[in-house]
Amino acid sequence: MGAVKIGHDVQGGAGIDAGFIHSGGKLASVTVGGSLLGGSFVEAGKISSNGDMGPVKIAHDVRGGSGSNTGMIQSGGKLASVTIGGSLLGGSNTSTGMILSNQDMGAIKIGHDLIGGSITGATSLNSSGLILSTGRIASVTIGGSIISGIDSSTGSLTRNGSIRVTNDLGSLTVAGSLIGNGDVGSGASPVVISARGQFVAGPTTDVAIGKISIGGRVEFANLLAGYDIALNPQNGDAQIGAVKVGGDWVASNLSPGRKTWAQITPSGAWGANADTVNFGDSHDSSIGMGTPGIIAKIASITIAGQVFGTPGSVSATDHFGFVAAQVGAVKIGGNAIALTANPQPVGPTTDVKVHEV
Repeated sequence: MGAVKIGHDVQGGAGIDAGFIHSGGKLASVTVGGSLLGGSFVEAGKISSNGDMGPVKIAHDVRGGSGSNTGMIQSGGKLASVTIGGSLLGGSNTSTGMILSNQDMGAIKIGHDLIGGSITGATSLNSSGLILSTGRIASVTIGGSIISGIDSSTGSLTRNGSIRVTNDLGSLTVAGSLIGNGDVGSGASPVVISARGQFVAGPTTDVAIGKISIGGRVEFANLLAGYDIALNPQNGDAQIGAVKVGGDWVASNLSPGRKTWAQITPSGAWGANADTVNFGDSHDSSIGMGTPGIIAKIASITIAGQVFGTPGSVSATDHFGFVAAQVGAVKIGGNAIALTANPQPVGPTTDVKVHEV
């Protein structure tokens, strides 16, 4: 299929494949002057191809609907680029408000926010407000914030307000903030950014996530290198580039190539700092499966605001961390931090640590 141009909206409806643009092979390009709006039936409001897809430009929003696979851009091969003038908004069903490629993905630009859907009652929701590539992603630029949904259900909320990459993410730039949500139902809903690593690593480098720049704060988020799209630990060599945050760092984790105690033994442990889910304590360890000469490292960390975990009155058992085999220069609130202890507490709550392990 050649170039497709639509002046206003692509609107999904109540019937199957309503508002559905699809090529059984390649799709040269798609330009939509309005929004891509998901409907109430399967694949109502979707752009897809079985082969490679050229540049996709949506002037306003991509919005998931109440039907599955709606408000969705999906390439069965490579995806050249996606530009969304408004927001990418997850819906109330599986795979909604989603960009997906089965091979490499080029530059992704979203003018406003990436927001996951929320759930209540006994509902579960997977892949709402998600960018996912089973290859690599050249870059992601968000003009607003990445915000996960709220889980006030007895079900589960997964792959929500998230970016997942099978190989590497070249760079991440967010003008606003990363804002996850805590546990108000069956589980927490952090913002998750993950990438496994280079398809072919160099002799000393395996950068899974390149430069990270967040203009606002990072609150309840996990930025993980060395993990696959299901968050299984895979690559102990993974590296992260320079990280810059314009606001505070709150109850969040940054880790390349390192795993928590839960991934060693699901039953947990006893004794000082014993836990089943935390970074930044004595149970941090390498994912393993590494190559001699490649060090899992964070190039540098610069946080303009302050670093906080949670007060003891909220939780006396959680921990958060900047965890790597090697951590470069660290600056918090304009002050350089000399790493003299390991793990070293940073911030007033003392449950956030820089840990070289």
